[in-house]
Amino acid sequence: MRSWLITLGFCAGGWSAALAGEVLTNAEIAAMVEAGLSETIVKEKIATSANNFDISAAALIELKRQEVPETLIQTLYQAALANRQEQTAQIAAAIRRYAAGNEAKKRAAYLYLKQTGDAAIPQLRATLTAAGPKIRAAAVALLAELGNQEILPALEELLTDPEPAARHSAADGLRRLASETLSQSLTKQARTALRQQRAPLSGYVRWLGLTKDLAGAELIGRRLLQDADTETRLEAAWALGEIDGEAAGKVLADAAKNDRDEKVRGAAVRALGKLARPENFDALAELCRNAPALRGEALTAIGKYPAAQAAPFLLDALKQPIKPDERLTALNGLRELTGKDYGDDLAQWTEFLTLFAAEHAATDFNARVVKPEAPNFAIDAVAPVNLPTLNLPPQ
Repeated sequence: MRSWLITLGFCAGGWSAALAGEVLTNAEIAAMVEAGLSETIVKEKIATSANNFDISAAALIELKRQEVPETLIQTLYQAALANRQEQTAQIAAAIRRYAAGNEAKKRAAYLYLKQTGDAAIPQLRATLTAAGPKIRAAAVALLAELGNQEILPALEELLTDPEPAARHSAADGLRRLASETLSQSLTKQARTALRQQRAPLSGYVRWLGLTKDLAGAELIGRRLLQDADTETRLEAAWALGEIDGEAAGKVLADAAKNDRDEKVRGAAVRALGKLARPENFDALAELCRNAPALRGEALTAIGKYPAAQAAPFLLDALKQPIKPDERLTALNGLRELTGKDYGDDLAQWTEFLTLFAAEHAATDFNARVVKPEAPNFAIDAVAPVNLPTLNLPPQ
C-alpha cells in the first residue's frame, strides 16, 4: 500500500506522519500541559506530529478551562488549519488520480480516501457540482465505493447530467447503493424517460442494462435504432448485450450493419459476441466478409461461439488476405476454442478440425451447427447507411 501512496504523491506531510505513528488530539495536548511539560516541548510535538485537533468553539473553550495556555491554543489552531488545507489538497489529488489513473492508482486513491474517513465526504460531495465531467464522474464512483447513502438524491439528479461520464458513473453508483424499493422506482422512471424520449437518456439506458431489465429491452432497442445521440446508442448496444432479450440479437445485428457511427457499430458487434446466439452467427459472418472496419471486432465475437460453429470459420478467415492483427485475433480464437496451438500451420489446423467434426458428428452439439460459407472477405470498407426504419412492433 505504501508504494502505491508514493506513486500517488500522498506520502508527504500529515499523511506520512499518520502512517509513521500517533495522531495528536486535544486530549493529548491538555494531558501534556497538566503533566507540566514546557510550551517549547509541546509546540515541538505539535510541529512534528500528525494531528486531528478539534477546533470547534466548544472544544477551544474546553481547552481554556483545562488551563492550556493561549499561545498553545493558537499553535494548535494553526496546526489544525494547516492539516485541513493539506488534507483538502490530498483529497483533490486522490480524486484526480482516480479519474485519470490505471487500476492500481484507482485502488490506492480509494484506500487513501477510505482511510481519511468522513472528512473526505463533504469535499467529494462538493465535487459533484463544482468540477469538470471526468472529476465529477470520479467523485460519484468514489462516493459509491465508500458506501455513502447520503448521495443517493444527488446520483438520481446526475442520471441526466449533461456529461455522459457523469451519467454513467451515477447509474453505476445507484446500482451499488440503491435499496430494492429505490431500484424499482428508478426502473419505472427510466422506462418512462425512454418512452417519452426525454434527453439525455444514456444514464437511464445504463441503469436498465445494469439491472438486466427484460421489460425495458424493447425500449432500449428503439433507442439503439432511432436515437440521435451517439452516447445513448452506444449505451443501448451495451445494455442489450447485458439483458439478452429475445429480440436483442436482431436489433444489434441491424445496428452493427447500419448505424452511422463506427463506435456504435463496434459496440453492437461486441454485444452480439456476448450473447453468442446461434441465430446471430450469420450476421457476424457477413460483417467479417463485407465490413473490413469491423472485421477484428466480428472475429473476436465469433470466437465466443461454440467451437464446432466458430472454429471452421476462423480457419477459413486465416486463408484470406486479412490484416496481421485480424489474423492474430482469429488464431487466438482458435486456441481458446480448441485448447490447441498450431500457430500459422493451416494444414495442422485443418486436420485437427476435420477430426474434431467427425468426433462430434453424432452429438446434438454438432447437429445445431450450420457450416458457414467460406469468408471471401471484401477488402474495401462498406460505407455506412442512415439509421434503419424501426423493425419493432409499436407500443
